[in-house]
Amino acid sequence: MQTVSRIRERRSLVGTVALRVVEEFFGADEYKDKPIAIRQYARYAVRPDGPGFWRIPTPENIPSNPKHPNYIKGVDYLESPFIIKTATAFLKNQKYIIPEAGPDGKFDFSGLPSGLFALSAAGVERAFNAFTATGVRPQKLPKFSQAESGTTCSGYANNIRRFTRSRWESLLNACGVEAEEAAIAPADAMAVDGIRDSMYIPSSP
Repeated sequence: MQTVSRIRERRSLVGTVALRVVEEFFGADEYKDKPIAIRQYARYAVRPDGPGFWRIPTPENIPSNPKHPNYIKGVDYLESPFIIKTATAFLKNQKYIIPEAGPDGKFDFSGLPSGLFALSAAGVERAFNAFTATGVRPQKLPKFSQAESGTTCSGYANNIRRFTRSRWESLLNACGVEAEEAAIAPADAMAVDGIRDSMYIPSSP
């Protein structure tokens, strides 16, 4: 029960931080007390290619259909300042090892903070959605719980599972997190992996 309680508490904290980050953004002179401008930006932010999710989003005046000939794809997924600020609040003094590819050429990123970035993205989406109707945040928001946001988090988690090594390096670097290179096993050690139990074959008497 303590583990479940900690997970719920962490989820709630991420949602709170994400909301604070977005509210601080709308507190700047460009948006302060300007609900129409806030609503317009919030709707732009939650576009799949919008500034809620990308470091360099697709320009607002560009068609959002990826098949349109004038479409411009966003750059650096999940590196929007909103997601980075949210995630960074929970990554202080953390160190992660960026793994090398295994013998099968695949990477094991299970030791990296996938869940945190999925929660951060979902939290930022929820925060911007609070302003898309009128540009004014409602007094009561849907809870940032498994029941209310589980599907949203799962969607981001599925995307994160497809991240490449370079995407992880860029993401952690944007958060100011120290990422170490995985130690590479000596060549002679790698050569015997998986065959140690059959290295000795006795000769016939």
